[in-house]
Amino acid sequence: MSPLRRRIRDLTLFGCGGLSAMAMAAVAPSLPELSLHFGDHANIDLLARLVVSLPTLLLALAGPLFGFLADKIGRRPILLFGAAIYAVAGPLPYILDDLHAILASRAALGLGMGILFTMPPALFADYYEDVRTRRRSLAIYAAATAAGGVLFVLFGGIVADIHWRAPFLLHLSVLAFLPGIIATVNEPTRKASAVSADGSIACQPVPWLALIAIYAMIAVTGGVFLQMPLNLPFLLVDIGTEQASIAGYAIA
Repeated sequence: MSPLRRRIRDLTLFGCGGLSAMAMAAVAPSLPELSLHFGDHANIDLLARLVVSLPTLLLALAGPLFGFLADKIGRRPILLFGAAIYAVAGPLPYILDDLHAILASRAALGLGMGILFTMPPALFADYYEDVRTRRRSLAIYAAATAAGGVLFVLFGGIVADIHWRAPFLLHLSVLAFLPGIIATVNEPTRKASAVSADGSIACQPVPWLALIAIYAMIAVTGGVFLQMPLNLPFLLVDIGTEQASIAGYAIA
């Protein structure tokens, strides 16, 4: 692979991380207006917040499943499938006028998020055997994910001043990365399992205690992080600030 194509491939995968964060944050500033539009629903405060939190739940549940499938059928087809789900389910609430249908589309979006969030770091780990290069790629990916959340919540707040449905159209930005996925993301070579001297396959023990501790830390951190986009837009309305863009600035 040429250096230019490799750079485009890496930038595409970095962008996938930003898109996965955007799906949660971009629509948060429009939650108060969404609540007013569907105000006749019982428990509207909870249902409106689910528009933001439901995709993250599906991301958490779908990530391990699609990681398992990627080991079986390959990284590239799973990544393309995730981008397709994201492109369809993300902007769909723009034309839906049923809150339960919107929540269903957001759940489907969470599946796409789970793929776009997990496949790029798995691919970087496959592509780069050099530990220094691998760590650098994963660090840039993490930074790109955080930057995507900041930028898109800003854009979401600005376009939500036009209409509360407008932030859902930001999900179409995945189409800008789709050509890069198709043209540059190649299926990594499967590495053979290490074979011991007696001919048996040498397996490393799974560090379950460390994995459980890491997963618990991520779950707690994510739950705390969610409180800001879920509640701040409503708090700002309560104190008299009704511009969605102000909520976008504050969350960012």
